Amino acid sequence: MRRTAAAAVAALLSVSCTPAASSPGPSGRPPPSPASSFVIPSPILSPRPFTAEDLASIVLGRGDTPRGTEFASAFSTDQTIDQFASDTEELTQLRQDRFVIGHLSLFVPTGQLDHDAPPAEPGAIFVQGIAGVFETAAGADSSLRRYVANLRVFQLRNEVRIAAGGLGDSSEGLRGRSDGEDVTVYAWRTANLLLVVSGSGTIAPEAVRALADLVQQRAGRAR
Repeated sequence: MRRTAAAAVAALLSVSCTPAASSPGPSGRPPPSPASSFVIPSPILSPRPFTAEDLASIVLGRGDTPRGTEFASAFSTDQTIDQFASDTEELTQLRQDRFVIGHLSLFVPTGQLDHDAPPAEPGAIFVQGIAGVFETAAGADSSLRRYVANLRVFQLRNEVRIAAGGLGDSSEGLRGRSDGEDVTVYAWRTANLLLVVSGSGTIAPEAVRALADLVQQRAGRAR
């Protein structure tokens, strides 16, 4: 694989209802509402946080391989905080954000994993998925904001925001250019989970969004 996974990663990113009023009872007080028997937050109203065990059912895998690519299993693995951090400064920030575990999924142009593969052609498709579990939603949100800021300042050129509604609790969609290629990025947070799906080359933004929607649907089912 001439264009290494590290280079591919750098090219992509370098992560109420109100009850009706009741009639008073004999005591002159209204009877208790059925809702009052529930403690808030309850398991129904406040789902449990995501854990490391949830990642396998959420992240992109071999069965999600986009057309024109192949799944790079050797590079698609869970990551410790040291592997997840891009540099020592980010490592410190992740510790402050109470990072738990991450995961990288990588898809490269078909044939690029071969030992004697030629360099990738211009426009070749690379797709990347990132997931990061944090102890708290606040930590995931902090990492999301820092990640997006880094993309906009250092990695994407001529970037524009694109619609990202419907992805988790907080989301950002970006399209721009990096390393001479068009890049589409969706980054979002759902509870204490940071999620990113990005694609570079000739892949259509709609195809990247479809993968992001798939990941979000899986996250919704995971808990």
